[in-house]
Amino acid sequence: MKNYQKGLFFGVLTTIIFSLDLFPAKLLVSKFPPLVVTVWTSLVIGILFLPITLVLSKYSLRKVNRKDIPLLLVFGILASGIGGYFALSGLQIVPVSEAAFLLQLEVVFATLTAYVWLKESIVPRQLLGMGLLLFGAYLLSQTERFNFRIGEIMLVSGTLAFGITDVMTKKIDPQIPTSVVTSVRFLIGGIFLIPFVINGGTFPTYDGRDILLILLNGFFYLTGVTFLYSSLKYLPGAIGSFFLVPAMFLAAILGVVFLKENMTLQQWIGGCIIVAGLVTVIFKKV
Repeated sequence: MKNYQKGLFFGVLTTIIFSLDLFPAKLLVSKFPPLVVTVWTSLVIGILFLPITLVLSKYSLRKVNRKDIPLLLVFGILASGIGGYFALSGLQIVPVSEAAFLLQLEVVFATLTAYVWLKESIVPRQLLGMGLLLFGAYLLSQTERFNFRIGEIMLVSGTLAFGITDVMTKKIDPQIPTSVVTSVRFLIGGIFLIPFVINGGTFPTYDGRDILLILLNGFFYLTGVTFLYSSLKYLPGAIGSFFLVPAMFLAAILGVVFLKENMTLQQWIGGCIIVAGLVTVIFKKV
């Protein structure tokens, strides 16, 4: 399998896993504040799954080059810390439909970051695909209008951080297993966010079902981000992030099948446009 095909394979897995994360994530945020869910998910990934990924990959953190340590710290704080905090703070203010669209701006920021930082070219085919993806996401989210205030600014700031860190993964030593990079990212981000939870005075109680959902959410998120970063090893920095948008459509379909939710004609059209946008980009190497 060629490297580009490997990248596409991991990209498809990214779409599938992030759409599956709909179920535990939706149940958790319906009961707990999003910030609390994010901190616990990040800490579960970092504390519980990091040792597992180290054992499975037969990798030791002692092998990490000293020059990569500052990059990993910035990576974790920016992605799971600052990005997570701004995105979740915005989600608490902005309507869900509007937030669902704004979060897809990650592909725009990743594309621009790859262009500026990695000197990757942006060709018309890529611009067309990105335009289709965003237009489809707009229709799927059923956003009626935007009020660009503090909530929207926070969401856009969060997606900017996500887009930058998507590309930043290409600067991290490729000898470090992707699953280890992902686990370290969440551990650093989770620790960074703990003071915000303490400051908010939010200390909910948990039962066995909640703990199971947190573990499941952590597993899906770890797996999804690991596949995303794996795809970025083989694809141009901008294209790898494009696979996040179709997850929005697949999650909506799973919601119809398993949660008995409804989708309007506009949403189906939007989803089909998203697929068309992805196909436009991936079936010609740029």
